[in-house]
Amino acid sequence: MKKIIRNLCVIPLAVLLAISSVGCGKKEDVSNDIQNLESGETADSGLKEKLGIEETHVSYEIGSTGVGVEADITIPDAGNVGIYEMQPRELTSEYMKSVADKLFDDGEYSIYYPAAVYNMDDRKAFYSEATKELEENPTQLVNSRWFDLYLTLEAGETKYVQGNLNTDEFAFYDIGDTNGYITSLLMNIFRQFEYVYAEGNVDGKRSRITFFRYKDGAETYAMGVETEMNRDYYYMEDYDNKINNDMYGTPALSHTDEELEILIDDYLSKFGFEEFGISDRKLLCLFNSAETVEQQLASKAAIGYCYILTREKAKVQNHYDEIGGEQIKLYITAEGIVGSQFVNMYDIANDKETDTTLLKWEQIDEIFQNQVIADYESKGKRKSVKCNRIEFEYRVTNIDDHMIMTPVWIYSVVDDYLKKEEVFMIINAVDGTVIDIY
Repeated sequence: MKKIIRNLCVIPLAVLLAISSVGCGKKEDVSNDIQNLESGETADSGLKEKLGIEETHVSYEIGSTGVGVEADITIPDAGNVGIYEMQPRELTSEYMKSVADKLFDDGEYSIYYPAAVYNMDDRKAFYSEATKELEENPTQLVNSRWFDLYLTLEAGETKYVQGNLNTDEFAFYDIGDTNGYITSLLMNIFRQFEYVYAEGNVDGKRSRITFFRYKDGAETYAMGVETEMNRDYYYMEDYDNKINNDMYGTPALSHTDEELEILIDDYLSKFGFEEFGISDRKLLCLFNSAETVEQQLASKAAIGYCYILTREKAKVQNHYDEIGGEQIKLYITAEGIVGSQFVNMYDIANDKETDTTLLKWEQIDEIFQNQVIADYESKGKRKSVKCNRIEFEYRVTNIDDHMIMTPVWIYSVVDDYLKKEEVFMIINAVDGTVIDIY
C-alpha cells in the first residue's frame, strides 16, 4: 500500500455515484499501444533513466499564451509499466453474497429490495414494522427504509411487483425511472438505477451495504457501506487544509500507519480488491441535519478522514479524479471504518506485465507545449495558468472502445493553500495522445 499521503467533503455516497461516469476520455487508436506491450525496454533501470530525465524540476513560460510551468516532476520508484485492458466489476448474485458473507459479523444479515417490488400486503406489513422500529430506534437506516415504503404506498404502483420473490437472494429488479429514492448517507441518486441492500452488524455496529446497477448508458455498478447513526446526523467531506483544521479541528485517530495499512487491506479483501493504495485524504465531518445552516457550520466537527484509494500496479498508481474514474473511499474514525464507497470498479481483463516502450520526457513536454500553443491560437485567449505539479501515473480511459489502463503524464494546477488540484492536461505516455479530461 502507498503510505505517502499527499497534503491533502464524506460527499454523500450517491451524490458521488451520480456524477461518476462509465469511463471518460477521447477514443484513440489502441493498436499501436498494444503492439508496444510486446517490445519494450528491459527493467534494468528505473523510470527516471528510461524517460531520460536529468532534472526533476522545470520552469518556463509558453510564449504569450499565459501558461507557464514551475513544477517538480514526480516519477514513481518503478522499473517498468504496462498497459492493461479493463472490464467493469460485475455485481453478480454470487459476488454480492460473498461480500455480505465476509462483511457482516458471523455472516448474518437480512436482504432488502426496493419497496416497489413487494406486493401491497407486504408493503403495509413492512411499513408498520418500520414505523414501530423508527419510533424505538430513530436512525438513518431505519428512516430510509420507512421513507421508501411510505412513498411507494402513497403512489400505489404495482407495476414492478415480483410474483415469486426470493428474499434470500441478492438480485436487481426493475423499478422504473423514478422509484428507488434512498435517503440517509446515500441521499439521492439522480441516475436511473436498480438496487438491493443488506443489513446486519459489522464489528458489532448495525450497518448496511447497498449494491447499485445503473441503467443509463453502458451498464455499470457501484456499492457502498454505511454505519447506523441518529437520523439527525450525517457525514460530509471537506478538504484537509489549515482553514478547515482551524474551523473543524484535527481528527484524533488511534491508528499508526502500519495499523491503518492492515485495517484497509483486511477490509478490501472482503470485497476481493487488491493492489490499491492511498491517493488522497479529506476530512470526515459530522453535521446535525436538524440544525440551521448557521448552527451546522458552528457545530461541525472533524471526526476522521476520508481516504481515497486508487489502483496501484508495480508501484505506479492510477490517477485520482474527483469527477469520476475507478476509486474507493473509506471513511475512518477512531472506531475504525464507518463507511465506504466503491465507484466504477474494474478487473484487469488482459494483464500484460510486459514493459512497454515510453516516449522520452522531452518528447512529452514538447507535446504539452505545442498543445498549449495550438489551443491558444484556436481560441485566442490567455489562460494565466501556472502548472505546478507534473506526475507520471496510470489512467483508465476509453481507447478505441476499450477501457484501458495506460501510463500517462498529468500536468496540474495545485492550490497549496486550499490543497485542491485541477488537472490541466493529460498526455498518453506511450504515444503522446492528449487525452480528453472529461
